[in-house]
Amino acid sequence: MSWTDIKLAEVKPESDFPEIPFGTYVFSLLPGATTRVNNFGTEELVVSAAIAEGPQAGRRTFLQYPDPLSTNSQTGKKATWSAQALKKLELALGTDQNEGESVTEYLNRVASNGHSHFQMDIGPAKKIRTGETEPRAVPLLFSVAAAA
Repeated sequence: MSWTDIKLAEVKPESDFPEIPFGTYVFSLLPGATTRVNNFGTEELVVSAAIAEGPQAGRRTFLQYPDPLSTNSQTGKKATWSAQALKKLELALGTDQNEGESVTEYLNRVASNGHSHFQMDIGPAKKIRTGETEPRAVPLLFSVAAAA
């Protein structure tokens, strides 16, 4: 079967695509880091990573780092934590950002050079969304560490 034979109207999506179970995983940073404007109208850095080993290998997650100078509309605090969390990722990867290199250029370089493994926990989100009864599984950015 090839893509020319696929009729999307006949494809039945899985109704319950399971979240990544809570736990500690070794991830591989993937190319494609970018910045975008989020739903709150502020810029954020978006990075993707895939679980590198074990039964969940290949599962992907997205790491989102808001602009450290953006202000939370509810608390009025700046998202300075974001730069600190990203620094933890740089330390875990063991490769420094080069002078003059943007953060996205740095992350994409590291993702492409084989030095892209790090450890991180997947755990419960702090807030439960409307209509949900349990917290979602999310990457815990401050749990990032060097892969063993």
